[in-house]
Amino acid sequence: MSNVLIFLLFLTPTIQYRVELGPFSFALMEPFVLLVSAMLLAHQIVSRRRLVILKNPLVYLFIGMTLWAFVVRPWATDWKHGLSDVRDWAIPVLGFVVLVSTVRSGWRRKTQMLMIIAILQSTIAIYQSLTDSFRVFVKGGSALYKTGFFASPGGSLPLASYGLGFFSHPNGFGYFASIGLLIWLGLYASSRRRLNILLLLSGIVLASALVLSYAKTSILAFVISALLMRLLRYRELHRLMPLAPVLGFLISFLAFLSGPLASIRYVPPEFATSAWRLELWQDSLDLVARNPTILLVGNGDSALWSLRSIKFLHPHNLPLYFLIYYGLPGVAWLTIYTVVLSRIGSIRISYLKRVPLLAALYLSLSTLLLTGIFEVMLNDINSRMIILLICSCFVGLERETISSAKGV
Repeated sequence: MSNVLIFLLFLTPTIQYRVELGPFSFALMEPFVLLVSAMLLAHQIVSRRRLVILKNPLVYLFIGMTLWAFVVRPWATDWKHGLSDVRDWAIPVLGFVVLVSTVRSGWRRKTQMLMIIAILQSTIAIYQSLTDSFRVFVKGGSALYKTGFFASPGGSLPLASYGLGFFSHPNGFGYFASIGLLIWLGLYASSRRRLNILLLLSGIVLASALVLSYAKTSILAFVISALLMRLLRYRELHRLMPLAPVLGFLISFLAFLSGPLASIRYVPPEFATSAWRLELWQDSLDLVARNPTILLVGNGDSALWSLRSIKFLHPHNLPLYFLIYYGLPGVAWLTIYTVVLSRIGSIRISYLKRVPLLAALYLSLSTLLLTGIFEVMLNDINSRMIILLICSCFVGLERETISSAKGV
């Protein structure tokens, strides 16, 4: 029964339907997270097991981020949106803390659940791309204007027939498909039957859906992560793995500082989507320069939306997002996340090398930073829940792997 509940918990953030009740709305996953968390806690109490919050730096990090959001976001100009943002942190973090604190075993199977869900969503995405239809949760905005990889003979970048499963945007789906494919690589690397038809077909479905999402940053992040997994085979190079989060953070951080490059007059059509991001970053930096209080407490999102050249709800860069929304403390949090993740990789390198699935989950958490160059995968409640489910699988499988090695 618990596995069914956890499967539903894993599934609902990927069905990005929002219930609208007049002035109040909530994501489909919210009641499921609260229900499953309550049932897991009730089972813990009935079984008379001691409830102890897992002593893991990632757990404390996300609790800390939620507390900071609780301190600063209610004072946003649009206080309703600020309070909603607090809720969008609190519910996923609650589910994450309860999950890793109450579920002690079976994390390999739970990681496979994530991959199965990615395969199901990928199958739908492939159908959507082939038929150019059935995008049920796309309401409008930039999701309607997904461009392809190559410019047309006329020099423009044509719109693509993309797939996104039951996600609300193809970039979010592309990130999830890349995670599913990384998990598949981890399972494939540890499989004794690598020519298994079902296993190979699953990989083809995931790879095809990732390409058909046209999520360019996620595709690039997956390629880099796959290469790093390959390096685990080489004694001289496998210690590069802990540098993955640092590399991702530095690339994303240095990228938005290139905002002044927006003055470049000619941009090749293939890089057209990068051009407007440069302008977006420059406008964001100008906003911070005019409103230095953003550096202390964030809450610059309402002012960001009011700029004419800004047509999106976030600046399309992860460090810049944390700066605008949460101030320099938010950027500090992201920096600490990077350092902690790199430190975990350095300490657990022998386990990452021995257990490919654990390495895949580690790289999945690192790609959050690498995709941050152009995307923000922590900007809404569904994406936060997906990241924290990946984090749950990593923390749980890490604990199981260490216990097994020590014979506990």
